[in-house]
Amino acid sequence: MQRVFFAFLLAVGSTVAAGAQQGPADPKDNQPAELRQIDDPAEYTAYMAALNTADLAGRIAALNAFLQRFPNSVILDRVEDLYMDSLIQLDNQRTAPLRQQLLFRRARGEAFARNLAKNPDNLSLYTRCGLGQFTIEESSERDRPLTRTVPTANGDQEVEVLHGITLHIADGGIPFVNFKAERLGNAYVESKKALLDSLQQYLSDEPDMVAAKPWPSRMTVFEVYGINRKQLNGGVLGIYLLFHDADLTVVTLYLLNPPPETPKFRTLHEYRVLRDQFLRTYTTCTGELLPGPH
Repeated sequence: MQRVFFAFLLAVGSTVAAGAQQGPADPKDNQPAELRQIDDPAEYTAYMAALNTADLAGRIAALNAFLQRFPNSVILDRVEDLYMDSLIQLDNQRTAPLRQQLLFRRARGEAFARNLAKNPDNLSLYTRCGLGQFTIEESSERDRPLTRTVPTANGDQEVEVLHGITLHIADGGIPFVNFKAERLGNAYVESKKALLDSLQQYLSDEPDMVAAKPWPSRMTVFEVYGINRKQLNGGVLGIYLLFHDADLTVVTLYLLNPPPETPKFRTLHEYRVLRDQFLRTYTTCTGELLPGPH
């Protein structure tokens, strides 16, 4: 019995001695493998601070600072992965409302296309809005296809028109806008180019225009090209093309110089104010009825 007890004491003593030789356990032993690799306390602190930053923008900034400060870190690959993941998450957060808007507009555009297939005569949408102080004095409609020509630098070009509506619009009874909405044919891209080339040709033929080229701009759902005179000369002071690609339609506006005996404006500034008021009123109201980015 004494031998057995003595052997037990020897075993216990050996175990205690072995524990004494190994020393206390390293607290890093309970950390993930990636953290057990870090020997520099500053590097460890910077990594943990970035990792525990809840705000994505703040985390990205902290991870970027880590990469700048510790370019040779043993966990460089891990930090770069976290940095890219955080960038993607932040981008997704910021673009989520935009994606929602795009989905809504796409659905609205598809509904508009289905409605157009059922009722090709949707040009009425282009003449439905009230125009405030501006009134429609006369209107006409051409519901049969036609081909008209427009002058360009390369000669006359053909434009196929499936359906058209013309309006004469006045301000206080004085003619101000000749309005034409046209649904173009299947060669829409070619017809659009021909119309733009014709607008450029008009600029080339008239020396007193403001710009040498009609630059595009965006007004609600319309892609707009416009030209204007430098002075209150001639019968037409400005021409605007409003393209709506979604339904192959162009609206042409001829802004008129009123007769000298009944002037609605006496200076170029007054003309521009009235022009901008009409464009804003028309494109804002009509744009709400049509699909496309606002």
